[in-house]
Amino acid sequence: MKRMSAIYKADLCLDDFPTLIRYVGASERQFEGLVDEAIAGPSADPSIGPELSPEQTLKRLRYYRAVHSTALLWQDLNGEIDLETMGHQLSSLARRCLSEALIDSQRALEALQGTLLGVDGKPLGLSILGMGKLGGDELNFNSDIDIVFTYRSAGTAQGRRQLDAGQYLTQVARGLIQRLDQVTVHGRVWAVDTRLRPFGQAGALVWSVSALETYIVSEGRTWERYAWLKASHAAGEQPTSQAVLATLRPFIYRRYRDYGIFDSLRSLHAKIDGQAKRFGAHQDIKRGSGGIRALEFLVQSLQLLEGGRISAMQQPGFYPALHALLEHQLIDSATHQAMDQSYRFLRTLENRLQAMMGQQTHILPTEPGQRALLARLMGCPDTTTFDEILTHHQQ
Repeated sequence: MKRMSAIYKADLCLDDFPTLIRYVGASERQFEGLVDEAIAGPSADPSIGPELSPEQTLKRLRYYRAVHSTALLWQDLNGEIDLETMGHQLSSLARRCLSEALIDSQRALEALQGTLLGVDGKPLGLSILGMGKLGGDELNFNSDIDIVFTYRSAGTAQGRRQLDAGQYLTQVARGLIQRLDQVTVHGRVWAVDTRLRPFGQAGALVWSVSALETYIVSEGRTWERYAWLKASHAAGEQPTSQAVLATLRPFIYRRYRDYGIFDSLRSLHAKIDGQAKRFGAHQDIKRGSGGIRALEFLVQSLQLLEGGRISAMQQPGFYPALHALLEHQLIDSATHQAMDQSYRFLRTLENRLQAMMGQQTHILPTEPGQRALLARLMGCPDTTTFDEILTHHQQ
């Protein structure tokens, strides 16, 4: 079945672009001429060579992210790309930034501590797994990037201090986070969130494959099945990522239907429902009633229940999973179409809200002028029409 491909074209001209969209206005102030390059088609190269100073490295990464994000936003507002393309392109942009920051961080540490070699005598580096929206290849315009750091084996650095693999790669990971997450006069590249690793902030920043597997098998909880369902390789050593994902697949997708999961699903759903009642339908488009989280919970729950028996359900992204549900008759065509349209509207709204406000937010503005601008960005003639469409999709 051909997927719905609704595109919401904004009522916005080029002169309004940096004036009314906070993200674009801030980027133009940080980098003069950025909007012109973004509209013309950015050619910025994020490659970081050893000849660059630390300050030049930070500036180059921030410009690369800003100019390409601005170009994507302009295409989105003008109806030139759809939601899925926007998500793919933003996710690819984040992965490239992760890769460049990882290369630069490792190169800097090698100069101080020597090369890290694994037990096989070969150079040993980090593997970065993308989680959440990054893992699903559907990144938001201004969201955090959720990642987990892992490495394939023990190892020893060849420098004077002979750091072990965990010590060495923890420093590499911290250097990567600093390059992306540090706020400078040119903003930051992306906010980096590493709390989905075992034990969250209390756990080690980097995990060997064997330690990660042991934790998941012995202590992995239902919410972690949801988290790892969306995992995919993001940067670094891809074979290591693939090994982790292959090992964890039986934990995520049980071969036989796991009836014991129903109590856990009910508990998680009760939390989501409780949040929805607190935030209200029209206030929070992610956690509110009929919001993005409710749609994603429904699809992911069916993936966990059926994915062990139906391999097509083992998809990190929302839309591939939704299509698999229809193909295998786990939802009917009317439900598929309603979910497709509502998710497309809410996620497009989420992207444009975050760009308009210049921050990660899911709370709709109540100030009349901002509400009217958001309606324009969604191609609605007025706020009344906008509210009616929003209510329809939430219901």
